[in-house]
Amino acid sequence: MGISYQFARRFVWMGILGLLLLIMTACGTGSTGTSSATPATGGSNSTPTSSASAGQVTEFPVTSNSDPEGITTGPDGNLWFTDGQGDKIGRITPSGTVTEFAVPTPGSQPQGITAGSDGNLWFTEPGANKIGRIAPGK
Repeated sequence: MGISYQFARRFVWMGILGLLLLIMTACGTGSTGTSSATPATGGSNSTPTSSASAGQVTEFPVTSNSDPEGITTGPDGNLWFTDGQGDKIGRITPSGTVTEFAVPTPGSQPQGITAGSDGNLWFTEPGANKIGRIAPGK
């Protein structure tokens, strides 16, 4: 038994409309994409390079000679990133405070980072042939 052509067309259109509705819901109709966070470097306040509003970019400065790579949300609610050139793991709090932590092996070039099921953050160190772990601390 085959499905009629007309039924198949309706089924496809219903699927497309459902997908559009899902995308619109996920994007949020009342969201402006703004942030009130003030970026900071090493615990001292600094001014964002632009005011945050819909479609504008706000930058958070990190240590000079750095190479920010991966970024993820940690179990502590902060954003965590890797700095391949600086051999550091960085944390950005919701208020915009940036703190960086040196990895033990110089030249390890940390890259990808992800939250583990154990509550720690795990990252790769391709320059040292290692996997690293950092506890977020509460």
